Amino acid sequence: MKIGIIGAGAIGKKYGELFKRAGHEVMLSSRNPENIEAGNYQIGTVTQAAAFGEVIILAVNYRTVNSAIDQMKNHFDGKLVIDTTNPLYSDENGNLKQLIGENEVAGVVMQQKINTARVAKAFTTLWTGYVEQYSNVLEPSLVMTYAVDEERDERVVRQLIEDSGLIPFKVGTVAQSSPLDPGSPLWNVKLTPEQAQEKLRTLRTTVKA
Repeated sequence: MKIGIIGAGAIGKKYGELFKRAGHEVMLSSRNPENIEAGNYQIGTVTQAAAFGEVIILAVNYRTVNSAIDQMKNHFDGKLVIDTTNPLYSDENGNLKQLIGENEVAGVVMQQKINTARVAKAFTTLWTGYVEQYSNVLEPSLVMTYAVDEERDERVVRQLIEDSGLIPFKVGTVAQSSPLDPGSPLWNVKLTPEQAQEKLRTLRTTVKA
């Protein structure tokens, strides 16, 4: 599979390495590609990586999302975009602040921003340090939660999660993806499938109540 990764931070580089190791063709992008140290993947601009990928991984700082989308817009062509971003920023005191409304769902907001591609949500709930430590293709132990609308896209998302040495765990459609957002009991927590299922059940029971 040809994968274009938009963003050269910790998420983009880590999953780029894992996807390449699994046999995929990978292009990693940055606003300044000349400043990226080449790994086992190709390096290009945002536009080049979007054109390259059969699947696009969006892994930029959330405050640059709109700029990245503007550079990619001519290359969506109904492709699958896997959104790994979290709508957060750190203020001058190091406190995390939300960049979307309190009642908004990050995946739905991204679908509205990218309306000429199919959007899924994944690779957003585990710190890359955990991925580095626990990724194991032969004996995966931790879940990576995801949300997706279409069956054809789910097959791709599941494959990429498995190729990353993690266990796919679906929370629902993108409209149901709030458990993947910051502040959720499933966000940035090391979980087995059983633990994830229990937390999701408890969360949804609490919301209904």
